[in-house]
Amino acid sequence: MIHIVDDFFEDPFNVRSIALKQKYAPERYNYPGVRCREVPDSIVQHVLSQVRYYTKESAGELLNPAFHFVTKEFLSGNFHVDAYKYICIVYLSLQAPSNSGTEICDKDQEFREDVNNEKIFKIIRDFHKNPSDLIIRYNYARVKRKLLSFYKPIMKIPNKFNRGLIFPASYFHRAQNFFGTSIEDSRLTLVSFVDSIKS
Repeated sequence: MIHIVDDFFEDPFNVRSIALKQKYAPERYNYPGVRCREVPDSIVQHVLSQVRYYTKESAGELLNPAFHFVTKEFLSGNFHVDAYKYICIVYLSLQAPSNSGTEICDKDQEFREDVNNEKIFKIIRDFHKNPSDLIIRYNYARVKRKLLSFYKPIMKIPNKFNRGLIFPASYFHRAQNFFGTSIEDSRLTLVSFVDSIKS
């Protein structure tokens, strides 16, 4: 159910070049960094075809595809699930450091009500909105240690240029360490969600 696809795009340097030229903006601060949803249809269709091929299912629709970059000030990701059938992540950083990939838990990972509440979500959103504030950063680090202690990943996939990951979005997952100071040298990915799957 977890598919690792190297050489995901035939011309990954062109995809990266397109990503570098886009305009990025924060949204609701539910995630770190910034995204751009202006993804060319040719790229969207390729992602959809790859998801169909590896899942052996006919995918109805690719939702919210976005280029996404995150700099080192955001530290690292938190475990979460997404309300879709599948997620596809493609790494577009040229020289990513070690331990900057993705961790994924198995399908039986317990959903913890005590760490999935509005108070904790607010601390996380505050940090995503203002990661430089020392008090916010301290509160976030304290919550983050607690969150990480509850989840046990079964896979840690390294960040490799033009590597794609396709897996059920209901599996708890997180980005490892963020890095860089700009789009050119930070953790750059193409993130897509797939819904309306029919066997």
